[in-house]
Amino acid sequence: MCINIAPPPEKGGIEQFTDTPRSSIWASANDKDFIQGDLPSNSLCRFVGMDTPRYTVRHWAGDAETMRHDDGSESHDLGLVIYHAPGHTPDEVAIWDPQERVLFVGDTMYEWAPIIFPPGGGNLHAYTSTLFKLRDLISSWNAASSAEGDRVMLACGHITSTVDAGDFVGQVEVFFSKVKRGLVEPQDGGDVRGIPLVKYEREDGRISFLGPKSLFEDARVDKCQV
Repeated sequence: MCINIAPPPEKGGIEQFTDTPRSSIWASANDKDFIQGDLPSNSLCRFVGMDTPRYTVRHWAGDAETMRHDDGSESHDLGLVIYHAPGHTPDEVAIWDPQERVLFVGDTMYEWAPIIFPPGGGNLHAYTSTLFKLRDLISSWNAASSAEGDRVMLACGHITSTVDAGDFVGQVEVFFSKVKRGLVEPQDGGDVRGIPLVKYEREDGRISFLGPKSLFEDARVDKCQV
């Protein structure tokens, strides 16, 4: 099993897998401290009254690493490739299934609900790099296939299960760029644990972002040092 993100909905069932002797838990090697450090806070478990699951990461996955499962006697190629995708959280990963031509991106992006950058975990500069990275990967995979109608599809968190990957990542990238350039009016997003939040929503509501006001202010292009 590969953990693609730290927050509680994704963590809730992990302990059940630890009861299986041959199961193995993978996680991103991008920022081990995010998981190995203050997991009750970084996973948000202590803020929602949830016991932090106890588990041990068996393998810290490198970027572009192929997933394998060792059953004790031999190692099996699972045919899936893990890519580091920090931004939403430091430990976020995307998983590529080349046979089905589907890229699973978890909470990196999705439709019709705010893409959330949690306090203490979100990084908009890393998110920008991840968008560029996913765009280039998808473009290369599409270019490598000559079959019409064989474009890479995207499976995301929440309600987005199958969309054209190149098209949707491109739309998210364009809107995010407008947000960073101050071209989108912020909305009051309330607050969490006393931290003011802002929301940026595209006119049609399909793409939106929610996170700490200070996080978005620091990411404004006109405030970045050149």
